[in-house]
Amino acid sequence: MELIRIYTIINPMIVFWGIWGVVCVLLELKLSLWLVDLEGSFLCFLFIAFMSNFIGYLYGSLFCIKKIKKQILEIDYEKLWKITRKILYVWFVFNCLQIIYSEGIPFLWLITGNEKTYFDFGIHGLNGCLMAIYYVICLNLYLILRKSRNIKYKILFMLLMIWPVLLVTRQVIMVLAIELFLLSLSFKHVNIKLL
Repeated sequence: MELIRIYTIINPMIVFWGIWGVVCVLLELKLSLWLVDLEGSFLCFLFIAFMSNFIGYLYGSLFCIKKIKKQILEIDYEKLWKITRKILYVWFVFNCLQIIYSEGIPFLWLITGNEKTYFDFGIHGLNGCLMAIYYVICLNLYLILRKSRNIKYKILFMLLMIWPVLLVTRQVIMVLAIELFLLSLSFKHVNIKLL
């Protein structure tokens, strides 16, 4: 185990709840005719999303990261790698099932001239969950790479960077880049005026 000094910008659970709170306010303002009302299925989705976030945050704070002092955390990299490896296997298996279900991937459809797009890929709902898991895997590997310079982690990280290209989606690339940037900011004291 290693002690790491982390400069906490904002609690991730507060960010998640804050963003979804803003989304709910914007939906209630009805600024567009195309937006849906806050009804049963959407409220059920919000409840599941909030509870999943809360449970994940609670699990991470209780078992993976222990607070020692203010702004100093202890990360067990071996435990983090074991958890990440298990999640990676599950993610890989379900993505293989999605590829079989969709009869290919968007990059191959683009090359062959097939009219299918990213929106035709995967099992709706499951694909979104797998993308969230993808972000978790990439962020965990980034943390592991800060400690270990093992080539297998670097190769795995680079292979995972190919996935959004195969899906032909800029959104995943941009979200991952922003998340990695914010995670790296939490490890270094950066003069915000220079940004």
